[in-house]
Amino acid sequence: MKRADYDRFANLLNAWAEIHGKPLSTGAIALWWQALERYDIDQVEHAFAQLVRDADRGQFMPKPADVIRILDGTSGDRAALAWGKVLEAVRRVGGYSDVVFDDAAIHAAVQDLGGWPAVCRTDMDELSFAQHRFAQAYRAYTGRPEGFEYPAALTGDANASNRRNGQPLQPPALVGDADAARKVMERGGDAKVTVTRGQLLAFGDVARGALAAVKPVKGVA
Repeated sequence: MKRADYDRFANLLNAWAEIHGKPLSTGAIALWWQALERYDIDQVEHAFAQLVRDADRGQFMPKPADVIRILDGTSGDRAALAWGKVLEAVRRVGGYSDVVFDDAAIHAAVQDLGGWPAVCRTDMDELSFAQHRFAQAYRAYTGRPEGFEYPAALTGDANASNRRNGQPLQPPALVGDADAARKVMERGGDAKVTVTRGQLLAFGDVARGALAAVKPVKGVA
């Protein structure tokens, strides 16, 4: 969270405290802030909303550790969903073509694994280890409120060869929600970009159901 989110965060906590008849001091709110500051405010509000709907846990005033368990579990779930999307793209697109996902953190994590063709050529007996490395990288990138660098598209073998030979580039395939993938592509590149955890969550929410059809982006060089 950013300092500008403090009042919004304090109002959320005070509302919970009022419901449970346990008023919080300024010092207690500051301790809560220190415990949850590394998360995005939208994530924190979503975690509290889950507690509200929980018939058992919602009866009691939570501790910071209770909220952190929800937040970290959510992060792990998103990493697993992201890895599933990668495997689907490996099957449907392959390492020959460029690919653009609807989640910038996937781009950054795949680059850490050696790039798109390398991921596509991962042996079956190495997939478990690759998934573990991907999940670690994915959670690390989604946990950076200051933003991170990522490529606009993950380059496949075809365009890598085309660039070396001065040939026209083939359009990438979009995986997931097409509009979100285009936003990822527009924001990516060599320069530092700011992708907040709230934006990453928004991208993920758009495509959380089934994978959308993989569509080529026409006219992209």
